Amino acid sequence: MRLIAKKNLFLTGCKNAGKSTLINKILQSNSYSIGGFKTLPYYEKDKIRGYYISGLMENIKENRAVISRKISDMESVAFLETFEIRGVEILEKSLIFQPDLILMDELGFLENKAYKFQKYIKMCLDSPIPVLGVLKQGDIDFLASIRKRQDVRIIEINGENRNDNYYILEKEVKILVQKQRAKELLGCSLIKRN
Repeated sequence: MRLIAKKNLFLTGCKNAGKSTLINKILQSNSYSIGGFKTLPYYEKDKIRGYYISGLMENIKENRAVISRKISDMESVAFLETFEIRGVEILEKSLIFQPDLILMDELGFLENKAYKFQKYIKMCLDSPIPVLGVLKQGDIDFLASIRKRQDVRIIEINGENRNDNYYILEKEVKILVQKQRAKELLGCSLIKRN
């Protein structure tokens, strides 16, 4: 697989293909400053009952906000106000503090009608900060708009290619972060000269 210079990288694939595991492995083996968010399950009586969003620039246990609750084995209800308030705060903070990388793990169906949150997703993708994320499979307008962007690279992950993609992704993320750091240094030196 050849490296393609696109600033925003999203992994996609079937449930339990190892997308988030792959991202976590890359982030743990490097010392990047990371903004953005993770969505994580919450449990009741050892069963997943829903998901919460957690900002990565803060203590994770102190900033959990519920984004969905299961109402049956096949159906969940989304809490749009959580995306519109807490999700926007997380992304806004990431844009202000300019980390090396913005993580979006994951984007999917729940936020399909969270329009302010979507606006901030777009602002992050448009920013000079590289974005690494997980994009749920599916054909809804919000996800399709991300897939269509010229600055987004989508990488399909499955059990067979996950390990091979680790080394490629790690190298590509490293290059993106180094480019961003070089631009920041160049910008600082130009400001000092003026």
